[in-house]
Amino acid sequence: MIISPVPGIGEDARLVFDEEEGRIKNVRLEAVNKLFIEEVLRGRALELLPSITPIFCSSDSWSYTVASVMAVEDVLGRKPTIPALGLRRLGLLLEIIENHVRNNAFKTLPLLGVDVRGEALRILGYTSRVKELLTGRILNPVIYVPGGASWKPDNSILREMAGLARILSEKIDDHGRRLIGNLRNNELYNKMLNLEFSQAGYVAVIGGNGEPGIINGEIALLKPSGGIEKLGVNELLDKVNISSMGFSYWVEINGVGPVRSGPLARLNIVHGYPSEKASSIYEEVLLITGGKPVHNPFYTVLARIVESIYAAELVYESLSDTDWLSGVLMNTKESPGKIGYGVVDGGRGLIIHRYLADEKLVVRDLSLYTPSHFNYAVLRRDLSLLKGRVLGDETVRIAEALSTLYDPCVSELTINPVVKGEG
Repeated sequence: MIISPVPGIGEDARLVFDEEEGRIKNVRLEAVNKLFIEEVLRGRALELLPSITPIFCSSDSWSYTVASVMAVEDVLGRKPTIPALGLRRLGLLLEIIENHVRNNAFKTLPLLGVDVRGEALRILGYTSRVKELLTGRILNPVIYVPGGASWKPDNSILREMAGLARILSEKIDDHGRRLIGNLRNNELYNKMLNLEFSQAGYVAVIGGNGEPGIINGEIALLKPSGGIEKLGVNELLDKVNISSMGFSYWVEINGVGPVRSGPLARLNIVHGYPSEKASSIYEEVLLITGGKPVHNPFYTVLARIVESIYAAELVYESLSDTDWLSGVLMNTKESPGKIGYGVVDGGRGLIIHRYLADEKLVVRDLSLYTPSHFNYAVLRRDLSLLKGRVLGDETVRIAEALSTLYDPCVSELTINPVVKGEG
């Protein structure tokens, strides 16, 4: 049995079920695309990369832009200004909201028979409008440049943005709480929550007070045993090991693997969400999960709700008091080096850009790490837990839902062909 394309997957992918006497012998998600991102970027002028990299992933275009800008300014030795950092953070928070609301409403929840698409579209209308006011674009925010920003909204635009952000925060909080109540009574979802899944490692950016870091903080690795190790980005890349396994990657960090990134990873790693509404919903979710760490990936739906509420509160908070926007937008002082890193913990998970440039500031080598790298091996493993189950509508929905929870964008993966039926 083959489902092609997989519902909710934006790129070329299909779910393949090998069946024997009515039961699943093997199941896998096959992605057949490779974008050759590194090959496209290698040999280009360093300054061009922030305008090229977002093209490869529309759902994370702001995260890719910021990661690229950070890596370029690291090579150049430029320090971004406070207003520029605030503008970047604001855009990333809006993208996180969009990512979570869209993925829940249009990819995962329809498979559970839950239709909140109308509510989601209204919420996405607010985020899109704030993004347009912020940068003039919904995708690829061109105002983010190495060392700063090329433009900032004036007072009239800021007032309009603040008004929209207030409504957005209220609507997302109401939407999230009603959705959790709906899911509590959803028979199929509760069956999914009762499935047993193996432990994994988790990786996320964490702030100084244990909150989600997004672009500020250290990379934290949560081991299956429960211990947390803090890593700098260069230390992380020294310890990461990625190997290709059939239709997926196997990722280990310092011997811990497979490793997962994204909203469930952050829920497991952070100490809490320091805002009123998000803190309340976070405590409610922990009562449902029975504590942390949470290894069942279907709790990702709840993690997305917590994060979208938290991100909306931070957006409103940032636009209610805009003192952070005072001061110069650009810093052009620089001391160019050779290697630069950009780290963003976006909606789908951890994005890392590493650029190596020559004395003419031409990119000679680079490494890109995406949520696909971190998550796909865990998805492969979790799909394998369906082996032996009766191949019916419920099992197929579980497999489809798993695919949407881990990685709604699979075309970034390097694929080694596997003959159907070999497992």
